[in-house]
Amino acid sequence: MFNGSYLKQLRKSGRYTLARLSAETGYTASFLSQIERGLKEPSLTALRKLSEALGVPVASFLSVEESNASQTSPNTGGCSIVRKNDRPEVVIPGLSTRCEFVTEPSSRDAGHSLRGIVYTLLPESDVSEGLVSHTYDECIYVLSGEVMVLLADQVIHLQEGDCIHISAATRHNFRSRGAEGSVLLSFSS
Repeated sequence: MFNGSYLKQLRKSGRYTLARLSAETGYTASFLSQIERGLKEPSLTALRKLSEALGVPVASFLSVEESNASQTSPNTGGCSIVRKNDRPEVVIPGLSTRCEFVTEPSSRDAGHSLRGIVYTLLPESDVSEGLVSHTYDECIYVLSGEVMVLLADQVIHLQEGDCIHISAATRHNFRSRGAEGSVLLSFSS
């Protein structure tokens, strides 16, 4: 499920050496090399540290379902199309949170600065394993249900139709509230 070659591609495009990524994540260069070559499977904590260091969502490291990925419409005439029934999706291990890409998973690699993901959370579940921060801004819109936005020093309750902008480097997490679960739309740049 983890895409080690994508990690290597991201690392090199960001001009990171294994030594530099090692220093930023706390993992040895040898371990990171094994992850890139598919010899080791990273934990959710390792995925989070890698995502923070490289400035990408955790879901971008996870392989999308083959049937969906192959049906994503090609980029034509300055736009790309991701059809409703063909959205690439992944499940974040350890959380059972489903992520559907509403922009192509590789959109940043193609020179696009916007990434959109729909998160489907089970009742009383989280988007991340704890408070996390990113190197990019994130805007979350609650499509259905109710969520608690957990910040370092406060909790904010959002209901269907509410949205919140989270600035880069702000530690946060989202927790689904109630018996129905919730669906969030996330855009980041």
